Amino acid sequence: MGRKARAKPLRGHPPPGRDRAQGEIKMSKFGWVLPMLLLNLTCASAADVGLAKGQLTHDGSYSTQVVAAKNNTGDTIQQIWVECGFFRKGILLGAGTGYAKNVDPGQTAYVEVVSNHTEGSDNADCRVQSVD
Repeated sequence: MGRKARAKPLRGHPPPGRDRAQGEIKMSKFGWVLPMLLLNLTCASAADVGLAKGQLTHDGSYSTQVVAAKNNTGDTIQQIWVECGFFRKGILLGAGTGYAKNVDPGQTAYVEVVSNHTEGSDNADCRVQSVD
């Protein structure tokens, strides 16, 4: 007679007769990586960064808002992203972002946030977009 046809194992599943424990061991080996990476991240949040607006300037159709961002944590913050909306008489004209890198504990970084097509803006409203 002929040979029996053997079914191919599905991807991600062990071949028939193999112990499933091998896959479980791999998972347990790498299951600790994500929590360890999360522990090594700076636990800073937007609430840990103090913002103070400086001068709003105009150059043609561009508006620039200078923002002081202070690191109020005990760790160096790799990046602080600041976002500003530019307004004229309460109407949003445009928005822009800027960032500061490697801000040490207690230090203040100065961020220039620039937006185009915002000529005549009379106010900028800014926030910390993200902290990395």
